Amino acid sequence: MITGIKECLIEALTYSLSRAAGISREEIRDLFNKLKLKISPTPSPELGDYGVALHYILHRKKLPRDEWSVFGRGVVEALMTSDYRDRCYIVKAEFTNGYLNIWIDYSRIFRDYADYVLTGRLFEELKSRGRGRRVVVEHTSANPIHPLHVGSGRNTVIGSTFANLLRKLGYDVREHFYVDDMGRQVAVLVYGVSLLSRNGVEPSPDRKIDHWYGIVYALTNILIEKGKLEKKLVEEAARIHDVISDAAEKLLGLYEVNGLAPIYELHVSFKNASWKKRYIHDLYQIIRKLDRLLAKTLKRLSDEESKDLMEIADWFRRETSGFLEDYREYMEYVEAENRLRILEPSVYGVLSEEIIDPLIAEEAIGELMRKYEEEDPIVSELFRKTASDVLEGFRETLGRIGVVFDEYDWESSREIRGLTRHVLERALSTPYVVLEDNAVILDLDKAAREDDYVRKLFGGEEPGRFVLRRSDGTTLYGTRDVAYSIYKFEKLGAEKVYNVIAHEQAREQKQVKAALHLLGYHEYAEKLVHLDYEMVNLKGFSMSSRRGRIYTLDELIDDYVEVVVRDYLENKIRGVGGLKYRIENIEEFQSTAEKLAVANTRALLLSIDPRKTLAFDPSKLQEHLEGSWILYTYVRLQSILRKHYGYEPLEHLEEIGRDLIDKLSSIKEVFLEKSEKELLESLLGYQETLLTVEESLETNKLLEKAMDICMKANKFYEELPVLSEKDRDKRIIRLILVALTMIILKELLEIMKLPKLKVV
Repeated sequence: MITGIKECLIEALTYSLSRAAGISREEIRDLFNKLKLKISPTPSPELGDYGVALHYILHRKKLPRDEWSVFGRGVVEALMTSDYRDRCYIVKAEFTNGYLNIWIDYSRIFRDYADYVLTGRLFEELKSRGRGRRVVVEHTSANPIHPLHVGSGRNTVIGSTFANLLRKLGYDVREHFYVDDMGRQVAVLVYGVSLLSRNGVEPSPDRKIDHWYGIVYALTNILIEKGKLEKKLVEEAARIHDVISDAAEKLLGLYEVNGLAPIYELHVSFKNASWKKRYIHDLYQIIRKLDRLLAKTLKRLSDEESKDLMEIADWFRRETSGFLEDYREYMEYVEAENRLRILEPSVYGVLSEEIIDPLIAEEAIGELMRKYEEEDPIVSELFRKTASDVLEGFRETLGRIGVVFDEYDWESSREIRGLTRHVLERALSTPYVVLEDNAVILDLDKAAREDDYVRKLFGGEEPGRFVLRRSDGTTLYGTRDVAYSIYKFEKLGAEKVYNVIAHEQAREQKQVKAALHLLGYHEYAEKLVHLDYEMVNLKGFSMSSRRGRIYTLDELIDDYVEVVVRDYLENKIRGVGGLKYRIENIEEFQSTAEKLAVANTRALLLSIDPRKTLAFDPSKLQEHLEGSWILYTYVRLQSILRKHYGYEPLEHLEEIGRDLIDKLSSIKEVFLEKSEKELLESLLGYQETLLTVEESLETNKLLEKAMDICMKANKFYEELPVLSEKDRDKRIIRLILVALTMIILKELLEIMKLPKLKVV
C-alpha cells in the first residue's frame, strides 16, 4: 500500500520518537493530532523535503542543550534502521538545532506509484478490503408527501456517495429507500386526496406529480391547523380582553398609591383598549401597542418608582404571550394558504369547503391510520397509490442526479408488519417492558442502569421510554424501524447497515439500537451505524413543508443551470468582445449545462462535514461552482492525452498505461519540479482518503481531495509545459502525471457521482 508522504512520515516518526524519547506511541500520535508536532515542507531543498521541530519533546524531557544532538542521533538511528525508511521512501535524515530534516526519494515514489496506478493494482488492493461482504446503505427515505427538498437532497448525496465509496472498496452494496407510508403525515395527504377524489379533482397533468401532491398535503395541513388556531384564538380573545380590563384596574390602583402621572396615562390607554372589544379592532396590534407603552413608561421611571409597574408588566406579558405566538402562527398559515390557492385553485376550492371542523378532520385522519394498519383493502389501495405517485416524482428528480435505488422498502409491507408483531412479542418477554393501558413500552432508563451496552450507548443522556405500541393498539414508526433493522440483516443478508438519517433523530436511532440489543439482537445493534447529518440553512428562506414553503432539489438544479449558462456566456461575451455569440449546437450545450448543474448541486450538498450545518444563499449559487471547476480540470487532462495519442483516453486506459510504463522504464533518472512533487503528493493521498472516509463517515473529505488534486493539477499545468516540452524524459514524466491525475479524478468523480463531460 502506497500512502501519502506526510501520513507515512507521521507513522514513521511516531515509531522513532517513541523509541528515542521513551514516550508511548499513543502520546506521540496525540502530539501530532494536537499540532504540538507538525511535519511541514522545508523552506529550502538544502534542508531536505520535510522537517519537524522537536523542541516540544526536548523541553518536555528537560534535556540540556548540549544533549540535544545525542537525542537527535537516537531519533535518526531509530528512523533509518526501521522498516519505515523503505516504506516512506526516506533517503536521508539529519538532526540540526532541534529540527529533524528528511529527504525523500521522489524518483522511486514516482516509478512505484505510476506502476501501482497504471497497472490497476491500486484499485484491486482497494477492492480487497470489502471482499464482497454485503452492506446496506439506507438513505433519502423522505416521507412521500411532497417533493424532495434540499435537506433530503443532502441526505441523498451523502448516502449515494458513501455507497459508491463502499463499492470502490469491494463491498457488495445495496442502496435502499424506506417508504414511510404509515405515519400521520402520509395520512394527512391521503385524507386530502380522498376529499379531492370524492369531488372529481385529479392530479394536474401540467404539474410535476410530487409537487402537486406537495400542494395537496400543505393545503390540507394548513386548513386543519388554521382551523384549530382560529378556535383557540377566539377562545383566547375573550380572556385577553379580561386581562386588559384587569390591567387597567391594577394601574388605577397603583396610581392612587404613588400618584405618578405616567401611571395614570397608562391606565387610560388600557381602559380605552378594554372598550375596543365592542368595536372593529385588531387585538394583536392592541396588545403590541400596550406592551410598547409599558416599556416606554418603565424607561421614564426610576428603579424604585418602576418596581410595582414591572410586576404588572411581567404579568401582562405572561398572560398575552401565548395569544401573540398563536396569532403569528395563524397569520403564517393565512399567508401560505393565499399563496397556494393561486397555484391550485380547484384543489383549494374543494379542500376549503370540505375541511370545516379540524376535530372532524383529525378523527378522519386517525381512522385512516387505524384502517391502514388493519390492512383495510380500500384504504390500503388509496395509501399505496398516493405514495407511489409521489415516489414517481422522486425517481424523476433522483434520476437527474444519478441516483437509482436497488429497492424501495415499504413500511406497510407484509415483511415489516410481520417483523413488527415479532418485535412486540419479543419485547413482552424482556425485564424492561412496561404495560400501560394496552400500551407496550421499553423502559430504557431502567435498562441503562442495569445494562452496560445501553448505558455506554447513551453516555450521560437520558434514554427515556421507548413506546412500541400505543394504548389504541397501533404501532409507532420507531417500532417498525426496529423491525426494518432486523429485516435488513436477516432478509437482505447485510453484514453491516448504514442509516443516513438527520442528526435530530440521533436519540431515536440510539433507542432503536438499544431495543435491538435488549431483544437479543446484540450483533445487529453493534453493526447498525447511524450516518447522521445536520440540516440545511438557506439565507433569507425558512423552509416549512407543512406550509408548502420548501426549496426543492428540482429548483436547486434548475437554478444552477441558469448560473452555469450565465457564467459561460458572460465569459464568452468578454472573450469575443461583444454580445453576439453563436452556440453551434444548442442541444449539446443544454446537455452540458445540465451536467454542470448536477455536478455543482452534488458538490454543494457534499461540501461540508455531514455533522455540520450546510448554509448557503440560493441567490448566490455562482459562489459555489466547485463541481464545474473539477469537471473542467478533468476535461483539460483528457484533452492533453487526447492530443498526444489521437484517441479518447478513457476508452484506451489499459493501452495508455502499458505505453507510459514502457516509456518510463527507459528513463534513467526521474527529476520532479516543485509543482510536480506537490501534485504527486496529493495523488498519493487518494487511498488514505477513501479508508479515512469509510471510518469517519466524513464524505466531504472526498470533495476536498478532488479539489486539492485539481488545484495542484492546474498549478502544474500553468507552470510547466507538457506537450510542448522539448526534453523527451520530462515530457514523458509529465504525461504520466497527467494520466495518473485523470485516472484518480475519474475514480473520485464516480464515487461522488459527478457527471462526466465529453472531451472538447
